[in-house]
Amino acid sequence: MTSDNFKKAIDTRVIEWFDGQIKTATTDEARLLLKRMSKLIVRGGKRARPELLFMTYQAYGGKNIDQLIDLGLALEFHHQFLLIHDDIIDNDTVRYDGPNIVGYYGRERQNIPQAMGLLAGDILFSFACQAIIRQKGFTDKIKLALLEMLNDTNVGVQYGQQLDVFNIEPLSFTEEKLVLTHSLKSALYSAQLPMQCAAVLQNLTGNERSKIDYFAKPFGILFQLVDDYSDYFNNHSAFNNRPKYRDFRQGKITYPLYSALKTATAKDVAYLKQYLGSKDLSDATMGKIVIILKSCGAQEASREYLEQYFAQVYDALDKLNINTVAKKQITALIDKYKV
Repeated sequence: MTSDNFKKAIDTRVIEWFDGQIKTATTDEARLLLKRMSKLIVRGGKRARPELLFMTYQAYGGKNIDQLIDLGLALEFHHQFLLIHDDIIDNDTVRYDGPNIVGYYGRERQNIPQAMGLLAGDILFSFACQAIIRQKGFTDKIKLALLEMLNDTNVGVQYGQQLDVFNIEPLSFTEEKLVLTHSLKSALYSAQLPMQCAAVLQNLTGNERSKIDYFAKPFGILFQLVDDYSDYFNNHSAFNNRPKYRDFRQGKITYPLYSALKTATAKDVAYLKQYLGSKDLSDATMGKIVIILKSCGAQEASREYLEQYFAQVYDALDKLNINTVAKKQITALIDKYKV
């Protein structure tokens, strides 16, 4: 099975799972929420976390791909749970070029849209746990290890989310805080969790699992840094087609803006701070902001910063105890994020 076929299998399993849940739901309101959750998940997403699980499992000699599908499903449910709650925090109503859960309920009274988003996220986390618990091919010992890993990871992600929420004040922002936020909020669940799940299934040694983390942590940070870069600048990465300027409009400071605030003229810094966090900012004004980032060298500085992480990731990949074919496949995955 190829990674593309595996991702298609995950999509099929998502539909099957929700069909079953909708049939057994006890209220009309629950059925409507589940239908909207299913529609949202099926509509978009790269299935990057199931794909990394699949590639790592195969790289270490895993053969039983069928038993991997529901674990990949669990990782995707966990990811979607985080996205739904993240959208609530960011006051977003759109995801994957359509309404998110809050957006689906946007015309309801009072706090119903946000409440439905919270409930949908909570349900998805439970679904992630259920997908592991109900897996017939895993021993109880493996299920327990996977559930402990999922829950420990989730706690770390919430701490990262908290840091991200407070990441709105230029004076208190540091590169160290950025890296810590990305390592907790992104790397933990986007790279370390799927790779370590494969390690559990393959019963890898502690030494090899440390090597996996040595690779997965910077890869996960790189993943988020490329996303941050793509919020401002056109590029060739897998993130380029996402809607732009969300971070600036939400008042979030990422590496491109951080670099600009250090190097731009006082007049340009004042302009950036004046509009930072303005949710209704026009694309024309954002165009001027991007020009400032480019003219002060923030784009080039961001590219150089990314290159440092690419070098670290490639070096860590070389140290993994996997064959050349597997390394080439993972290299191709990394290359998707080159800007």
